[in-house]
Amino acid sequence: MTQLQHITMNHLSFECKSCGHAPLVPVTAMIERYGGETTVDHVRAKARCSSCGMKIFEFRIVYRGGSYDALIGAANAKMNGKAKPTVLENLRSARTWGSAGQVCI
Repeated sequence: MTQLQHITMNHLSFECKSCGHAPLVPVTAMIERYGGETTVDHVRAKARCSSCGMKIFEFRIVYRGGSYDALIGAANAKMNGKAKPTVLENLRSARTWGSAGQVCI
């Protein structure tokens, strides 16, 4: 069982199977609420959708640190003599997700 204190650079992703609500909650917010020794399983068991109230959802641990540096390096690399799209072009074409709402616990 993974304790929250060991994944502080991550977020918890909840996607409600009933209404599609999909917040991305920082692990640090859960540590403030439950403490660092709390397990991910405990948080998942307590989660409830703040939009519809259901407890049926897809759950993921998402790493959020250092990805910007990886994008910059990949965007600046050249492969077979053809330049890859720039970071700005990648961001324009990427599907973005806002943090609309929170998971009620």
